[in-house]
Amino acid sequence: MKTLNNYLEDKRIYMLITINILLSIFIILEVMIWNDINSLMTPEEYEQARQDWCNKSQQTSTCR
Repeated sequence: MKTLNNYLEDKRIYMLITINILLSIFIILEVMIWNDINSLMTPEEYEQARQDWCNKSQQTSTCR
């Protein structure tokens, strides 16, 4: 363990940078996967949901 510690002594900053870059890549990939799973509504789906809401709530000021 001591030899490993001595070997990595001058390489710690590079390891830290590498780990941070890998963590950033992992987070970006997680967000991309999350967006694929919970995809946002298409414009048609949004318009349909808005029409449904307008029909149910009788809101004339926010509906067309």
